[in-house]
Amino acid sequence: MDVDALVRGGACVLAVPDTNLALVHLARTFYADPSREMTVVGITGTNGKTTTSFLVRPTRLERPRRVRCSVVGGRSTTGVQRLR
Repeated sequence: MDVDALVRGGACVLAVPDTNLALVHLARTFYADPSREMTVVGITGTNGKTTTSFLVRPTRLERPRRVRCSVVGGRSTTGVQRLR
């Protein structure tokens, strides 16, 4: 990529040592850091992720405040639901 040509053409160029990390910071700032105000739980491992997530989900739904629950997987997505 000819960075000098981009700059001459009026483009703003920002060089960073780690583009993945820069993208994390950019997205967090652009979206007003949504995870700051929510509890984020990740379930990892080889076996039992779906079962564990479906066992944990009802306990989160019993809370009196609004709760957003989402399960994202390779086979399906239950989506995000806003519950009271």
